[in-house]
Amino acid sequence: MAWETKRVFVVVKTYPNPAHKGTEVSCTAAITQAGSWLRLFPVPFRFLDEDKQFPRYSWIDVSVRKASDSRPESFNLNPDSIRIVREVGPAHNWRERKDLIFPLKRHCLCCIKKEQETNGKTAPTLGIFKPASIERFSIVPCAADWTPEEKAILGQQGLEFSKAPQAPLEKVPFDFKYRFRCPEQTCNGHEAKCLDWEIYQSYRRWRQKYGENWQAKLKERYERDVTQTFDTHFFVGTFRAHPKEWGIVGLFYPKRDPQAYMF
Repeated sequence: MAWETKRVFVVVKTYPNPAHKGTEVSCTAAITQAGSWLRLFPVPFRFLDEDKQFPRYSWIDVSVRKASDSRPESFNLNPDSIRIVREVGPAHNWRERKDLIFPLKRHCLCCIKKEQETNGKTAPTLGIFKPASIERFSIVPCAADWTPEEKAILGQQGLEFSKAPQAPLEKVPFDFKYRFRCPEQTCNGHEAKCLDWEIYQSYRRWRQKYGENWQAKLKERYERDVTQTFDTHFFVGTFRAHPKEWGIVGLFYPKRDPQAYMF
């Protein structure tokens, strides 16, 4: 399939992981000018030149072509083609960001899953919704180091790029999960891992800044503030290796608006 240039609005960046094809990659979700989802993968973000390291909530131009991945939104990109057009800031309680994102808002994860079960491969595999309640943010220990296979990938990847990160990719020894309920009456609750790069970066910074109190600070931000201060929505997506499994790939959290934003 031929390459084509698209202008897209980036809304999700996940924490990088070693990929089987020989580099560390971040999954990036975006919205096209036509208002549809687009998944850019793989993005070797830390290896990009500085002028191509796009911020979240920015418009970029990029050359893409449909990936072999069966998910309809998945596209490969040419990293050298990336051009940052402009950032969309948080002015007026994230108003412009909401204008771009909320037309894709769905009622709940239960509905998104049901559509996938009904429509199969043509159903969206990305989405955004507002949970009815967030019951718990969990910090769960996981593997403390990369596997030998992952270390081998990380050890060889610099050969493919002219630029290399200053530090190796850190293995975060925790998974971050949310337990929540949908506004659907039949919802029995969900628990999903959150892969948002921001949470992982908060762990890395706050572990150094707060020492033994880092977990309390993380919960203060991503449990207390997310449930009490912010109007929190979840960006969700499926995984190529597990197409029926949904994870939280990003948080969208403007402050609660006393004059509810209506779309």
